[in-house]
Amino acid sequence: MIKIDEYPELKLITWNIHLPKITEKEAYDIYRVNWRHVHENMLTDEEKALIKKLCEKYGDGIPLTNK
Repeated sequence: MIKIDEYPELKLITWNIHLPKITEKEAYDIYRVNWRHVHENMLTDEEKALIKKLCEKYGDGIPLTNK
């Protein structure tokens, strides 16, 4: 389970989710769908590592991008 409060950008894009934790798959799907709202320059090293892990596990290793 992913603790939403531990990842600032995830917390921003899950403003409408009122749960303290979500699954890895849910987190990946939320990042993927809402990536355009993520401020990449504000990502912490921990959040970057989480996103990389989620992309490898659920996105066939394809990184998220705004392009």
